[in-house]
Amino acid sequence: MTIHLPPLRERRDDIPLLVTHFLEKFSPGQAIHVSQAAMRALMAYPWPGNVRQLENAVERAVALGAGRSEVDITDLPPEIQSLPQTASPPFVDFPEDGLDLPAYLSSIERDLIRRSLERTGGNRNRAAELLRIKRTTLVEKLKRIGED
Repeated sequence: MTIHLPPLRERRDDIPLLVTHFLEKFSPGQAIHVSQAAMRALMAYPWPGNVRQLENAVERAVALGAGRSEVDITDLPPEIQSLPQTASPPFVDFPEDGLDLPAYLSSIERDLIRRSLERTGGNRNRAAELLRIKRTTLVEKLKRIGED
């Protein structure tokens, strides 16, 4: 019996499910999630090595994360990090049992703050301008997320 399974690049909707599975496999008992930027990169990559390559990428990310609760794009293999970021709508994995919206929104906010600071070389005034918030608001948010 022959079963045809399309390559992973043709089944991009399977990537978040597979990533979740591999995170549970490589970090049992730990609640690890993937940043928006990292998930966008994983979704954009063509996966010539299919599921096995994705599994290796997640295993590497967990190992490089050294116990952190979030896999970031810098934890991914260089070939995935180097892909140009597209302006596609954000992908939200909505599990059957629901979503912790406050935690999810906090992770988005944290990611955007980090990216604005990276883009401005750490200049808080310019980062606040990019985010269209006051500098004092940015400083308070940095304190709240523990990155002041």
